[in-house]
Amino acid sequence: MTKRPFIGLVPLLVAVAFAMVPTVAQAATPHYFSEGAEIPQGEKVPTIDWGNTTVHGEQTGSEISCHNAIGGYVENPVGGGAGIDAIEAFATWDCTINYECPAGTRGGVSPSLLPWTSALVEVSGKIRSLSSKVIGAGGTREVIGCTAPIFSNPDFPEPPGTGELEQGGVFVVGAQTSDPLAPAGAKKGTGALHPGFFELDAASGLLEEEEPNESGHGNGTITLKFTGKIFLLGFEHQEHIYAEN
Repeated sequence: MTKRPFIGLVPLLVAVAFAMVPTVAQAATPHYFSEGAEIPQGEKVPTIDWGNTTVHGEQTGSEISCHNAIGGYVENPVGGGAGIDAIEAFATWDCTINYECPAGTRGGVSPSLLPWTSALVEVSGKIRSLSSKVIGAGGTREVIGCTAPIFSNPDFPEPPGTGELEQGGVFVVGAQTSDPLAPAGAKKGTGALHPGFFELDAASGLLEEEEPNESGHGNGTITLKFTGKIFLLGFEHQEHIYAEN
């Protein structure tokens, strides 16, 4: 039986639903560090991230796995707030799928409306990177599934990696859960040979199909799950970048 391609234009939107509860001792604010020292407030440190991720359709059984490369920066904002990061470039390649795509298309992932931003939070003792709940620039948005190149003008094609949806649906994160789309916690690592990484776990990476949009896609019943690890280093000197309280 042919598996149903499960994905379309995907706003990865996080439901920020953490209640602020008074405690006797307030938890420390997580910040970004470089080579053992806290990054000065307001300084944007260019970063490169890479790793493998898999998206699994919990109802359909459809699955896509890709290599990922990400460019952006980390920053500790002026005023002492939690560390933030931005993804300004995103690419995937060598994707494998367990479903069939229409002729002329292929399984793949393409970014939309960069940059994507997120902020560090501490959840149950783990530092996570919590994506913004916004639609448009700032909120994570991807085309995933069966894609084909976009050519708005034959003489000026869109940048490589840009794709248009050929088959799939629309999904959001957090429509029915407060679990964040976020790594399982920042793993510190030791340096360029053993870099720190973020890991998607059972409490993160849930996508839910959006209610029908103007094109008629989506019915709110299909959920997807992200798994995988994303490693992190400074771009200019392969600095050891990590998050810590």
